[in-house]
Amino acid sequence: MAAPAGCSSRGFARAALSYFAHRCGRLYDSFYNSQISTKFVFCCAFPAAVFALRYRADTKLGYVRPL
Repeated sequence: MAAPAGCSSRGFARAALSYFAHRCGRLYDSFYNSQISTKFVFCCAFPAAVFALRYRADTKLGYVRPL
């Protein structure tokens, strides 16, 4: 059975890509217009805290056995 008119995989992929591009644009606009403290937390403080926690777990707490 053939697909109904207007329902093709190419059209679906194009619509999905358009939706994804729109959502990424909205996310960028929200970040661009946010306060500087929010940007600092998301770009600097949170990644640094995650890195420090993982580094400590890998080196000092001995969760990873040496090879």
